[in-house]
Amino acid sequence: MNRNAIWRSTFVAVAAVGWMVPSVAGAAVSNPPSSVVSHIGDKRIKESSGLAYSVKHPDLAYTMNDSGNRPMVYAIQVSTGKVVGQTDLASLKLQDTESIAVDRQGRLWLGDLGDNNRDRDDVSIVSFEEPGPGNAAPRGLQRYPVKYSTGPSNVEAMMVYPTSGQIFLVSKKNEDGGKPNLFVLPQALKPGQPNVATNLNRPMPAGVADATFTPDGRHALLKTATGVVAYDVKTWQPTDSFVTPGLDKGESLTLEPGGRSILLGSEGNDSPIVRVTLPADLAPVVATTSPTPSSDGSSALPPIGPVAPNVTPAEPANVTVPTLIAIGGVGVIIAVGAAVRAARRRRRIAHRHRRMAEHADR
Repeated sequence: MNRNAIWRSTFVAVAAVGWMVPSVAGAAVSNPPSSVVSHIGDKRIKESSGLAYSVKHPDLAYTMNDSGNRPMVYAIQVSTGKVVGQTDLASLKLQDTESIAVDRQGRLWLGDLGDNNRDRDDVSIVSFEEPGPGNAAPRGLQRYPVKYSTGPSNVEAMMVYPTSGQIFLVSKKNEDGGKPNLFVLPQALKPGQPNVATNLNRPMPAGVADATFTPDGRHALLKTATGVVAYDVKTWQPTDSFVTPGLDKGESLTLEPGGRSILLGSEGNDSPIVRVTLPADLAPVVATTSPTPSSDGSSALPPIGPVAPNVTPAEPANVTVPTLIAIGGVGVIIAVGAAVRAARRRRRIAHRHRRMAEHADR
């Protein structure tokens, strides 16, 4: 066989496979400006595990401790870090509150979803009216038990989609090697009975401790151990990533009003609240003020979302690098085989022509 033909075929096959291989880097890396806003000096808050900015009160955010502490939601003045209110939830016997969020209608959501050993059968989400400053009992309290479609999971990140209010959860990577997952709960939660969180089979980064959506719903921001990763919610592919300033145990993330900056929190005594300006491409493209609910309770903004309510999306193809290499190998073999067959055919034709020429000479 002609060696040049073999090399040409091999080059074409490898080039074709190279064109098929997607970029594995995914996210653009940036280094946005940051600054310390205040410190949470209250000694009762030593394991702040979540942070949620108020939609009803300026300069106010909510936080709570991790497991092993009295279940309590604290209202904090962001500019000073001082506690200006508290809501006692001890009667609910919560075990491991890891996430907190406030929706556009001013309802607070608290995720009692921590399950390090994945052996709990009582994980749930608690919801009540945003308490604001001062000390008060929770108003409109509801508790929603949660089950996972793929078995027990350790979840520290909870996101409320801005227009629909649908809740998404991100689990942490299991110690036994299980991958982190993205889950979605039904659009309408039911109190007092299991609400199944469906695994969307989207690859998530390891160690996600908190998460939130941007106000326009285009991106999800995931807080990892070392930084923040932004995902496009239409494809659930990473678009941006940036390292967060030196927080010893960065655990929490929330958007500030306007959606152009985030606040990060950390565990530990006298923990800092850090402001980070978001990269320009993550800035919201629609009005970011909380819409006034219409008469039917719907949002004034269009209900755009990454998943249709109560519909499980089709599982994406799980194409890995080894798979692509195997495909490339098959492509090379096919191309080389085709080249060999073509060379043999050319030899047969040349041989036939020689015999015909010899016969004519006779």
